[in-house]
Order: sequence, then structure tokens, then C-alpha cells
Amino acid sequence: MTHLTNLSSITEIIEQYIKNANNPSSAIIMIGINNLASINERFGFNAGNDIIKAQAKKLRSLTSSNVLLAKGEGDTFIMFVKEFKTEAEVDMLAHTAVAISDISLQFEGALIASTSCAGAAIFPRDAKNANELLKCANIALNYVKSEKQEDYLAF
Repeated sequence: MTHLTNLSSITEIIEQYIKNANNPSSAIIMIGINNLASINERFGFNAGNDIIKAQAKKLRSLTSSNVLLAKGEGDTFIMFVKEFKTEAEVDMLAHTAVAISDISLQFEGALIASTSCAGAAIFPRDAKNANELLKCANIALNYVKSEKQEDYLAF
């Protein structure tokens, strides 16, 4: 649907990069669509799929040779930042991802809007392998979603 790498593939890519990288600083930014379940319940899965496709298109604009994008489970996307010099770079990318992810679209005569939030985790500070890094980013994302006070949080 999004033509992005899936969770399993990005996990392998991250794990290989971590094992082979000379640079010790990598990050995962997990972006979640805030109200996708409500959209699916109210308008159906086709509307939700349209939101996911629009989100993928916007987030793809942030990718580079240093930033990979994948589709996670459900309403999530995963950005893998291979290398960074300061954590502020990761924070700025996460805030930018959230800022460009506000989506409004017409679906069968109705205006549908969604927003996003993000959680991040840093290697090697937060975790020592890909699965744990993804878990930490997911914990940060879930905290942001539950508290609804911020749009981004680093683990």
C-alpha cells in the first residue's frame, strides 16, 4: 500500500547497521497517527488507508541516504537515522516529521483530518540492539499518545 520497507526488513537493516557501523550514534523515530482507529470506525478502512498513504508520501520527503523510512505496525512509521552528531538533530527531524504529518483530505464528501506524534530512541544510550531500540521508541510514542501534552518525546 505504501511501497515502504516493512517492520521486519527495517529491523534487519538496523541490526546490520548497528553491528557494522563505526559511528556509535544512531536513532529510531517512531511516528504514530493519532486518530486512525477513530477514522477507521467512522469512515471505514479505505479512509484510514488513504490517511496512511498520505502520511507515507509526506514522510518520504524527509528521507535521505542517512534517513530511512519504513511502515511499522498499525498506525506507525519508523525513521532510522543512521548517524547524527547531536541529539538536537534527531529532535529537529522528529519535530519536522510531526509538523508535516497533519493531514486533511476529502473522503466520500467528508473532510477527514489527522495529526501525528513521535517517540525516539538513541543507540547505544537507550538500547544495544534493533529490537530493543524499536521497543524504546514505541514506549516513548505510546507515552506521548497517552499524555497528549507533547507531540514528541525521546526515550
